[in-house]
Amino acid sequence: MTDSEFPEPTFIANGAWPSFSPDGKEVVFTGGNQNDGYYLQKIDRTGGTTTTISPLDFYSASRPDWSWNQETIALTGQEEEGPTSSLYLVNPDGSKFIQVAGLDDYTLVYPSWYKDCEHVVMMGYGPLAGSHDHQALFKINVNTSKIELLFYEDNFCAGRPSISPDGPQVVFAGTEGSYNQQNNQIWLNPPLQRLGSGTPSEDQGRSPNWSPDGKWIVFETDRFSQSGNYTLAVMPASTPVDGDATPIQILSTEYKAHHPEWSRDQEYIVFGDSTQGVGFIKTPKQFR
Repeated sequence: MTDSEFPEPTFIANGAWPSFSPDGKEVVFTGGNQNDGYYLQKIDRTGGTTTTISPLDFYSASRPDWSWNQETIALTGQEEEGPTSSLYLVNPDGSKFIQVAGLDDYTLVYPSWYKDCEHVVMMGYGPLAGSHDHQALFKINVNTSKIELLFYEDNFCAGRPSISPDGPQVVFAGTEGSYNQQNNQIWLNPPLQRLGSGTPSEDQGRSPNWSPDGKWIVFETDRFSQSGNYTLAVMPASTPVDGDATPIQILSTEYKAHHPEWSRDQEYIVFGDSTQGVGFIKTPKQFR
C-alpha cells in the first residue's frame, strides 16, 4: 500500500493509551504528563468535550482498558509518586474508583481484560526477576484480588500483554535478554513462540492487541519507516505451518503511532500519536 491508500486517521483528543468502549461510541484515554501526573478522560468517538473520570487529587491514573461488558475500566494506578503501581478499577462515570490488587515490591502496568470480565492480565517487574530488565506477566482476579504468575522466563522481558478472546493464550511484546524497546518482538504463550517472518532484528514490534474475532494482532513497529517513526501493522494471530507470519502495514509512516487497540466490533482501531494525540482508523476490510 502507498501512503495515499492507507486509512486516514481521525484525531479526537490530546492524550495517550486509548481504549474503546464495548459499544464503540466512546474512547477512554490518559491525559496529563509524566511531570504533573496522569489522569483518565473519556470522549465520544465523534469528538467533542472530554470528561475526567479519575480523582483529580490522585497522582497517576493511566493505561486504561475498557471491559467487554461496558461496566468497568481497568487501569494502572499510582496513589503517590514512588516505585510501584497497581491495578485499579473505575466505573465509566467516574464512580467507584478503587484499588483491586497490588504487590508491595512489584510494579504492575498495562491491564488487559479477559472476556469473562473477571480477570485481567498485567505486566509486572520487581523482585521475582530482580530488575526492570526481567519482566513477568500476572493474571489477576478483579473480584478476589488473587494474583497468579502467568508467564516468567529467566533472561527474558515480557512487555504489554493482550489476552486472546477465548482466554488460553496471551500475546505480548518481548525481548530476550535486557530490555530494549527497539529490539522487542511479538510473542505468544503458551507455548512460547515468536510471531514474525524474519530474524528477531527484522521482526521489531511493540504493544500488541488481539482482535475480537481472535484471528489478528495489531501492533506498533518501526520496521517500515526510514525515519524511525512507529506505525501500525497487523499479522495473523497464529503462526502458519511454514513459520511465516508476515505483517501488513496499515498506517502511513508520517504518523508516530503507539499502543493500538481494536474496537470490540472490530470496525475501528484506536491509537495514540506522539504529536497528534488520540486517533482512530477504520479497520481495513481484510481484517474485519
